[in-house]
Amino acid sequence: MRAKKDGEALIQAGGAENICTQGSSFKVVDTTITCDVVDDDHVELTSRRP
Repeated sequence: MRAKKDGEALIQAGGAENICTQGSSFKVVDTTITCDVVDDDHVELTSRRP
């Protein structure tokens, strides 16, 4: 994972690279992952499964 403040995070999950900005989401199989906070030194994620 790599991130930059007020930018985007590059997250490797499910065998793929996913780009996520603060407030956006992506899916890995049946799980939705939301990037709640993207900062220069950390990323906070929320995951939700049906």
